Amino acid sequence: MHKIFFLLLIFSFSAFSNECKLIETTVNYLAQNKLKGRVPKTYENKQARNFLKKKLRDLGLKVFEHKFKQGVNLYATMYPKNARGNKSPEVLLSAHYDGLDSCDRKLGAGSNICNGAADDAAALAAILASLTNLKEKIKSPILIIFFDAEETGLLGSNALVKDSKKLNLHLKGLKLMINLDIIGLNLFTGMENTLLAMGGETGGKKLLNDLNEASKISGLDVYNLSYALTHNRADVSSLINAKLKVPVIHLTSGDGSVYHSTADEIRYLNQDKIAKTSKLVTALTLRALQSAKKYRFKRPKMFSGYALPKFTDVKLGKKLIKNTLVNKSLNQFTTSELNQLKNMIDSLTEIEKRGKIRFGPKNMQKFANISFKYMGFSREMDVIPSGSNCQ
Repeated sequence: MHKIFFLLLIFSFSAFSNECKLIETTVNYLAQNKLKGRVPKTYENKQARNFLKKKLRDLGLKVFEHKFKQGVNLYATMYPKNARGNKSPEVLLSAHYDGLDSCDRKLGAGSNICNGAADDAAALAAILASLTNLKEKIKSPILIIFFDAEETGLLGSNALVKDSKKLNLHLKGLKLMINLDIIGLNLFTGMENTLLAMGGETGGKKLLNDLNEASKISGLDVYNLSYALTHNRADVSSLINAKLKVPVIHLTSGDGSVYHSTADEIRYLNQDKIAKTSKLVTALTLRALQSAKKYRFKRPKMFSGYALPKFTDVKLGKKLIKNTLVNKSLNQFTTSELNQLKNMIDSLTEIEKRGKIRFGPKNMQKFANISFKYMGFSREMDVIPSGSNCQ
């Protein structure tokens, strides 16, 4: 018995070690200075694309390119072992691979290049790690898409949705889209285990339940926020705006102090968090595939082109900001910064006291303003939370 346990322990450690190596190798390549930010329509962007194509082919996948005016998307389908056929993919895993040619300069950066380690090399690494685990476990096909030209206005995902019929991609048949963007950052010091998941309500209670169960498996502290907080900021919006009736989950670590800056480098990444995010993606994908029925799609409520937040966001937003204050000394908050955070909490408390029945457009707008103010606050921090290696 002890021998069996010892062998299982060795196997588990070996598998996790290989996953860590894949994550580190992927981010190191995609976020290196030589790729100059992976800007669309450049030689360096093509190098990144070829690297990703090889990684997908190493998994036994046939990779296709979708060329559009502003760039090139990559897509592939992973089928169950020893299975091929006409069955359409049921889950879509996606991230963007392009980056920026110019961004904010940040003290602590190793160069003036916008390396895009968290945005979005780490997301690509997490998906590749997840695919290595899913390969032997899936019973239905999954679709993988790596979008180009996301940074210039979700151009890649918009183009792919528009051309999906021509490409013979049956997006309407999907049970779920899981998108990753800005992964592996510590939003603030002391929040190394925090991950934001947006859009779960688009799949109703069943999807929210599956997300909660997958979160437990991952070991992350996941905040299940509404789709409104990522509307037109991530590639999930391309499916929602096209009215495809596909539930979406957008996973992100939040903007953070290296957002769109020269300090978005691998040394500031929490690689263990990337591995845990990959674990969440694997668990959620398997739960979605195992479900006999599709999630019941619930379209986000819109007003004048804006997605409306839910009242549950208020309590979660308040909790998130309170957790930020727990490690105020480690984050070296000034008196002014502490007051800003406390004012945000007071404003959310005021909205919360008014209750769900009075959570109308005015309070929704007030909540949205606080949310974007909080993310803006994280971007303006001078202190960059330390990174860590995958353990």
